[in-house]
Amino acid sequence: MTERMIRGRKDTALDIVVYIIMILFAVIFLYPLVFVLSNSISASDAVLRREVWLWPVGFSLESYRLVFSHQYVLHSYLNSFLYTGLGTAYSVALTILGAYPLSRRYLPFRDFFMLLIAFTMMFSGGLIPTYLLVRDLGLLNKVWAMVLPCAVTPFNLILLRTSMQEIPAAIEESAKIDGAGDFTILVRIILPMCFASVATITLLYVMAKWNDWFNAMIYLNDHSKYSLRLL
Repeated sequence: MTERMIRGRKDTALDIVVYIIMILFAVIFLYPLVFVLSNSISASDAVLRREVWLWPVGFSLESYRLVFSHQYVLHSYLNSFLYTGLGTAYSVALTILGAYPLSRRYLPFRDFFMLLIAFTMMFSGGLIPTYLLVRDLGLLNKVWAMVLPCAVTPFNLILLRTSMQEIPAAIEESAKIDGAGDFTILVRIILPMCFASVATITLLYVMAKWNDWFNAMIYLNDHSKYSLRLL
């Protein structure tokens, strides 16, 4: 048996082990979703008796009827999509505009600015000053109360800044020699090369905005403007 054949069999065995492990992980991660879905379309008595483990028991859509019979549930869905869309777009834009100059080594007082940003990860102004600021800006019970406050997460800013900083400076210098400005360099060179990092912070912002219930509880008092998490 040649060495190539032995190596090929080892690679095949390793691939099989990897596939088995991935399938097991997929089952582990998918089971909670299947369990929740099965409970939602099972009879209430079967759910109370804990008879549902995988497949629905006593098919019923009563739970969906009860949920969608609520007068504000559709408004809450629309509000959640609105807050998530606007908030994510605004936060990602600010994060990009903040991370790009901080990633340039020629920015004056760059280390000082990064120290201030890192400081906010450990200490904040507090709930009461933040609420008073939002109130004085006239944002209470408005859509912008869910978009403008806490727009940039320091962790996401540092993550994107680090990714941009790893791009060789020679690429930017070559673009400037060809007459490109900072905005052109950012949009046409930096962002495509940092697409994975931008996608990552976008996903993090989407999750944070969609699951945000605390700001809605503090800043909103109209049920028609509640997000789905607060309803």
